[in-house]
Amino acid sequence: VAWMAVKIVQSSLVVAREVVTRRDRINTGIVEVPLHGASDQLVTIVASACGLIPGSITVEVERDPPTVFIHALHVQSVDQVRAEVHAVEARARRAFGTTGTGATPGTHGTAAGERP
Repeated sequence: VAWMAVKIVQSSLVVAREVVTRRDRINTGIVEVPLHGASDQLVTIVASACGLIPGSITVEVERDPPTVFIHALHVQSVDQVRAEVHAVEARARRAFGTTGTGATPGTHGTAAGERP
């Protein structure tokens, strides 16, 4: 929770600084970031949390292979953006685990409403 609060404040300050200063420090780009075999649920969490990386937002998500496309205001290097997203992914894995088949709990892998 503390990490998330810090990231929200950092993101807000980065964007606010860009709006109020005359210097143009923006070097935008869209970076493709492959995720490491994540479930649909983990991909969703990572894609949503990437908005907490200062000056970034998720613009597209692919399921197979799991990949997010991130628009960043300050692209110093593609590897730096990927490292930040992978750090978010690692936090999400620690918090929520790595398993997940997309099934609703209690359905035992069947489609919603089907009987096992």
